[in-house]
Amino acid sequence: MPASSEPIIARAIRRLRQAGIEDAEREGIRLAALSLRQPSLEAFWRTHPAWDANAAARFDDLVARRARHEPYAYLSGEREFFGLRLFTPPGVLIPRPETEHLVEAVLAEADDSAGLAVVDVGTGSGAVALALLDERRQWLIWASDIGCWPLLVAQLNAARWGLPLRVFRDDLLSGTELRFDVIVANLPYVDRAEAAVLSAETAYEPEAALYADGGGLALIGRLIEQAPGHLNRRGGIFLEVGEGQAGKVERLLTAEGFGGVATVSDLAGIERIVYGWWHRE
Repeated sequence: MPASSEPIIARAIRRLRQAGIEDAEREGIRLAALSLRQPSLEAFWRTHPAWDANAAARFDDLVARRARHEPYAYLSGEREFFGLRLFTPPGVLIPRPETEHLVEAVLAEADDSAGLAVVDVGTGSGAVALALLDERRQWLIWASDIGCWPLLVAQLNAARWGLPLRVFRDDLLSGTELRFDVIVANLPYVDRAEAAVLSAETAYEPEAALYADGGGLALIGRLIEQAPGHLNRRGGIFLEVGEGQAGKVERLLTAEGFGGVATVSDLAGIERIVYGWWHRE
């Protein structure tokens, strides 16, 4: 690294550390790489790009925003999910690693035949729908959201990867007559009472994508009620849930008439995914 870079980055690291940013050294370095428009940290270390006034100004702005705990995904505008680098501008939920278990569950349990109709409800950036579509090009996949902005972001991400995603705007599935073989959803499931205990970074994300009434289960419960009217026979529903919610969601599915209800735990041992099958005529 050129000597001139060292004091700039060192000052930034101290500022981030004082702001309580975890792994401040790595954060400072990757913000430097972002400011210098390097495609990766490896490229940054390999090329040792020179600083100019514009890069220094960009770096100072990014460090200030990160010190206020603005998520890195909003600063860079991107986040990797299931091998896809996706646009993640402010206003959409940042995809989490644990949501990859939702994708894995669908891939493992759903029929992989051509023409399977899948909808990702509350798609946000399109992460789940596009990960599924990238793995199963023979499926027909829709993405729905109540907001116009998330649907636009999902379409931009689909275009970025050349994936034929279908989108429609809806409040869950209340306004469509389409039927599907699989409904998948990572809906808001955080109880509003828990907002105070979440990380400072979460405050930058859209509340509508995080919080739900009814102990966090209001939207999940509504979708479960709507699902039978939008599933083909032997169709399935796959839901991501919060810690301690799996049992309640299992009971909601069973009460609605779903069978084969099961859960999948994440790497931390939390029951993260709940799914069930619709067998009625």
